[in-house]
Amino acid sequence: MKFKCNFEVIASAHPSELSAIGSSYQIYDLKRTLKSYLKIHGEVSSNLPTAIFRRKLMMCWGVGPKIADATILFTRCDPSVIPIDAHLLRAVNYFNWAENFKLPVKSLCLKYACNSDESLILNAPVCPLSLENLCLRERLRKIFNGLGGWVQTLTYLAGGKIRGWIG
Repeated sequence: MKFKCNFEVIASAHPSELSAIGSSYQIYDLKRTLKSYLKIHGEVSSNLPTAIFRRKLMMCWGVGPKIADATILFTRCDPSVIPIDAHLLRAVNYFNWAENFKLPVKSLCLKYACNSDESLILNAPVCPLSLENLCLRERLRKIFNGLGGWVQTLTYLAGGKIRGWIG
């Protein structure tokens, strides 16, 4: 409980303190990412709309669409956000949830909004991939109607427990 999800505390933690959490490279990358966030944005506001927070996260070192979405899913408990990982991609193909799609692209995510609702929040045009119905994240958002993050979590858990469960 020492860190209490506090960006400043984690960013300033000594490596030996982080090793108590785990030894994966992601733990050490987290520190670098949080330092980057604080340097760019100064502070973390829990009142930011999800679309703005997602964009701010992706401005940081080591953060693309998947990491930004996973961060929001797990820190804000927002099941409408869908981190697209290998487990979810296997499920998409196995259950035929989508064909002829593109994965989210960081440069596009930083420039455009995913949909018309986010367009108003970000004051940005809607992404060409979304307009052409190619963006997998946006297509899954429509299919799962606010529960895509929950579906992603289930595919992750199933993929981790049952090797070769699909695909």
